[in-house]
Amino acid sequence: MDTLTFSLEIAQPREAYQFYEVVIELFVNGESLSLFALDALDIVELYYSSRAAGSYFIWTCGCGSAECGGIHWGVRVAHDLAVVTWQVATLPFQYGRTGFLTFDKAAYQATTQQLMESCLACLRGYQAAGMSIELVSCPHGIERKLSECIC
Repeated sequence: MDTLTFSLEIAQPREAYQFYEVVIELFVNGESLSLFALDALDIVELYYSSRAAGSYFIWTCGCGSAECGGIHWGVRVAHDLAVVTWQVATLPFQYGRTGFLTFDKAAYQATTQQLMESCLACLRGYQAAGMSIELVSCPHGIERKLSECIC
């Protein structure tokens, strides 16, 4: 069974920017999914994928439109009682994996819930303190989408 984890880092504002950056990275079995670094990670789509089967644009263009970034197929997600399965066209792993990943359903749901809660806490905490914060590596407007998501 595969394991999904994430890292969340808050970077200090750079000279040219007036906001803190939240950088999120996903890992499967400890290996970064950074091959998709040119694309944006839609954490709300990832969260929804933990709740129901379907096709999800977990990676999308920075503007929020997958087609704009040349992404025409989402991650196909299947659920059964105990397992969540991803079917993806390309995996960023170099060890000959097929396009399927299988996750323990309870662990997958807990990880996506924890990611959502961590991001919401960062946004709300910094905004309450009057500081600007942005979720980098996520599509434009994700902050609003995240705030509207019922978790």
